[in-house]
Amino acid sequence: MARKNPPEETRFSTENQPENRGRPKGAKNRSTIARAIMAMNAKLPNEAVEKLKEIYPEITNDITIEEAMAIMQVAKAIIGQDTGAYKALMDSAYGLPKQEIDQTITDGAIKYKNVSKQFPDEE
Repeated sequence: MARKNPPEETRFSTENQPENRGRPKGAKNRSTIARAIMAMNAKLPNEAVEKLKEIYPEITNDITIEEAMAIMQVAKAIIGQDTGAYKALMDSAYGLPKQEIDQTITDGAIKYKNVSKQFPDEE
């Protein structure tokens, strides 16, 4: 038998309502804040700009933080031979590679072959 109203002592008070919990409306989440920061202009020190101009002649002193970070990541991938930096750049530019699964049906059973394991050096 179901009750129509719960007992008074177990009801939510007017200040303590379930919909009043959590992040306030209009509050920005981390990714929104990060994108806003990345879009800001960065004023690089002149000595950093001159050093970068040796490698990238088209660099100016007023670039966004995102552009500065990408330039540093490229330099790290090329000069430092950092494969993690290279992978991060390639994933950003072209997206993550597809991981396809070949499937072969024999005798009614499905056997899977993980294609991504064929190239163990790419991580």
